[in-house]
Amino acid sequence: MAATTDDCSTLLERIEVSTLDQMIGWGADRYQRVFRTLAAERAAIEDSHRHVHQDGTVEDPDPRELSRALERVDAAEVKIIAAITKGSRAG
Repeated sequence: MAATTDDCSTLLERIEVSTLDQMIGWGADRYQRVFRTLAAERAAIEDSHRHVHQDGTVEDPDPRELSRALERVDAAEVKIIAAITKGSRAG
């Protein structure tokens, strides 16, 4: 089941307010679901920034605009990786 943008927005908000210690207890299954949701969101953002012309040619997005659009997804991925790393060192 594909996650909607609303689902991903809620997930991003949860990640932003969670501490690393809270996230350590999520477990491998939840980490996998979160990464799949974030990957789907990343793909949706990239697609929405790609311009398709009437003749069918595709213009790639401006890298700066795309980078700004992906900031929350990037930050969430970094925070999850930090929680996994911290948890593996503690365990």
